Amino acid sequence: MKAILSGISREKGVAPAKKAALTIDLVRAALAATATDLHGLRDRAVVLHGFHAALRRSELAALHLEDQI
Repeated sequence: MKAILSGISREKGVAPAKKAALTIDLVRAALAATATDLHGLRDRAVVLHGFHAALRRSELAALHLEDQI
């Protein structure tokens, strides 16, 4: 029976496990952990933009950011 069920799940696919949403407390902790230089300012801006726009990790990674420093 176990082999049958695993075969069905392989063929039909299984829904991916959902991840918990980022909370404001975690955002504050991430912002507090960034550096205070220009790179840190850029990093804080990216985190805040991602949180405000409710972007996925892949969407944040796809942003084209240029280092102007």
